[in-house]
Amino acid sequence: MDYTNLKEKTIFDFCNDEQIIADLVVSKEDFFRDLKEYPLYNAHVLIEFAELTNNKDLLQAVEKQYKKELEAENNE
Repeated sequence: MDYTNLKEKTIFDFCNDEQIIADLVVSKEDFFRDLKEYPLYNAHVLIEFAELTNNKDLLQAVEKQYKKELEAENNE
């Protein structure tokens, strides 16, 4: 699986299981609306998906590519 450029990808690029997606986001429309207001939402959804599926490679990629943003959020 290609985990490069995760800021340009979403849960919908990695998962087509409707139940898993429903557990992570309310709806596709709501997800993209919320993403416009809060871009870091994508990182949180991908982290939750990685943890749910025990995908350590995806988790590491998200944490690396969103490192500055996640650290800034944690320091607020």
